[in-house]
Amino acid sequence: MSSHGDDDDDNENEESNDGLDPYAGLFDDEQKKVLEIKHLLEDPDQTEDSLVDLLQNLADMDITFQELKETDIGRHVNRLRKHTSNDVRRLVKQLVRCWRTRVTENWIFFFSLLILFSEQCKCSY
Repeated sequence: MSSHGDDDDDNENEESNDGLDPYAGLFDDEQKKVLEIKHLLEDPDQTEDSLVDLLQNLADMDITFQELKETDIGRHVNRLRKHTSNDVRRLVKQLVRCWRTRVTENWIFFFSLLILFSEQCKCSY
């Protein structure tokens, strides 16, 4: 067996590791996009235009309650609520309002199911 073949295998592994997705298998494509945006929002040197684009991308996505919870994007967006840019503040307010409604609807649905389930499980003694 030649060592040359082993070197080729090592090079293939190195090449495949270069493009590794840090979230591989953990999140779907939309969650990955949310996490990428979250990472970019953490950069204090983002321009106003860049922040507006990132927030607009989030506004265009149909982010579920589960994705909000798993990515923690709401906390990062909310940090921008006092930004100097009116456009950034407006988009943050819009997103927070939308997500708050989504969270509320999720809890209402959850408690409705809980009440329904508890009523069906009542036993008479």
